[in-house]
Amino acid sequence: MKLKKWLQTNNLFLRVISVAVAGVILATILITWISIQTLQKNYLKTFRNANQIFTEQINTDMTEFYAETATVMQTVRESWAFRRYFGILDMSTPKASYTIYSMKRQIDAIQSNQLKQTIRIIAIGRNGRSFISGESSLSISQEEILNSTFTKSIQEANGKPVVQYVENGLSTIAKGKGAYVIGSSLTYSNSTVPYGYVYAVIPLDTMSGFDIRYTGAASELFLLDTQGTVLAAPDTDLIGTKQPELLQSARKKTEKISYNGTTCSVVYSYQPQLHCYIMSLIDQEQILRDAHIFRNAILVSTCICIGLMIPMFILINHSVQPIYRLIRRMSKTKDGQLDLTSKIEESGSYEIKELSHVYNILLDDINRYINQLVEEQSNRRKAEIHALQMQINPHFIYNTLTTIKWLIWQGETEKSVKSIDAFIMILRNTISNKNEIISVAEEAKNLENYMFLLHTRFSEQIHTDIFIAESCESLSIPKLLVQPFVENAFYHAFSETTSGLIHIFFRKKEDDLVIEVVDNGSGMKLDDAQKNRKESFTGIGIHNVDDRIHLIYGQEYGVSIQSNLGSGTRITITIPAIPYQSPETDTKNTADAPKE
Repeated sequence: MKLKKWLQTNNLFLRVISVAVAGVILATILITWISIQTLQKNYLKTFRNANQIFTEQINTDMTEFYAETATVMQTVRESWAFRRYFGILDMSTPKASYTIYSMKRQIDAIQSNQLKQTIRIIAIGRNGRSFISGESSLSISQEEILNSTFTKSIQEANGKPVVQYVENGLSTIAKGKGAYVIGSSLTYSNSTVPYGYVYAVIPLDTMSGFDIRYTGAASELFLLDTQGTVLAAPDTDLIGTKQPELLQSARKKTEKISYNGTTCSVVYSYQPQLHCYIMSLIDQEQILRDAHIFRNAILVSTCICIGLMIPMFILINHSVQPIYRLIRRMSKTKDGQLDLTSKIEESGSYEIKELSHVYNILLDDINRYINQLVEEQSNRRKAEIHALQMQINPHFIYNTLTTIKWLIWQGETEKSVKSIDAFIMILRNTISNKNEIISVAEEAKNLENYMFLLHTRFSEQIHTDIFIAESCESLSIPKLLVQPFVENAFYHAFSETTSGLIHIFFRKKEDDLVIEVVDNGSGMKLDDAQKNRKESFTGIGIHNVDDRIHLIYGQEYGVSIQSNLGSGTRITITIPAIPYQSPETDTKNTADAPKE
């Protein structure tokens, strides 16, 4: 239930934040997808360019290697020692030994140390003699070499170098494997008929030494001859095998091929001197996995999304709070808890400020209207009570005058005069004196005059006493506030007996003036207090007194009655203890008033 109520209470905020969060998430997903695609494309392009540069570097290295090898072979073709060696028939002469020494010296002199270790130079003459550099020997006989298809290709080339993969490798340096061999014929300057052939045997290990093996997990470098034979590859088992698909792709320069079930991007470089293709196969999926582009993009996007949501949450919450304050205030109005004195802070966006401003204007209008109604009701009520104060019950006047008449007829002149004086004072304070607030001393004097008239008429069997604390005489009290309760006690408290006591107390309790009217009569029910109005002095009843106090002093002040049948009645009147300030006296009323 609490969750449901919370959801209902924060429905607007949840809807706004949901739309905003959904928008941010969708935008983040879209931007992330576009970013991933762009990053992948650029990364693949960068990686492809890097591999292109790498293959071109290998091509350059191979060109330099070929140039050095070609220089050695050219030295053999132009060497007098090789011409003499393959032309001398008798090898037992000292000249023949010097020739062989010169051949080795010339080859060693032109070769670099690296070349001495990586290739072997083989020269075979038609006279049956052969020469091989380094510490190696022929892996097949001279006759097999001379009768091989490779040698025939050299013969057909008319002195041009021929490069070809040879399965038997010609020399033991190939370690029983194939080798890449550069071959050329040896001829005299005045003849086209070769007297021999020179071969540069390049083991496949040497071909792989051009950084072919040292590639990443996402790319593989291949070296193919023009027949599709793999001369070098990261997987040594592929060396010497035919790969027609790769050869076809190299010739067509296809940018993407499917190799071993994987889509690869291909970079090519053709080596014209060695007549081979340098191919780099790039596994795109592996590259992207290794680069962690997707993971990093998701991580960055998530951080950005969270970073956007936090200020967005704060901004939306700040924007809707004025609305919720307005809603809470309106909800209190619906529940009858409208606070007209507390206005809503006019903050937030322009629209919220306008709503809050209009609400505050409505509060002002309602407050002004209510104050107007309260004032009108108060004035009306005061006017009603004032009218009642100004009205003396005719029956009371008739009966009082009749009593005075009988006193005069009986010859009680002194008592008659006192009765007339008391009656005149009562009339002056009720009709002539228009001040609603008088002092406690004046109120007590009015009570004494009123009780004197009652005792004159009904005898003095009901005894009354007024007790006023000294600190209370100068306090203010509404006129005729206590009289209705004394009158009510006199007429109703002693209906079952002919004698009794009525005590009236004025005392101060903290900041309040407390008046108590206590009788020892038979008690009463509150509903019976106003039944007989015929003999009352004015039309003011005990309920009117309570309303009058509320109008003048507020709801925290008023009248309380404690009464039980057979045990008397205690009436307590509580009003604020306010010092009395005498207003300017009406001179006309004072002049016309009779002297005592």
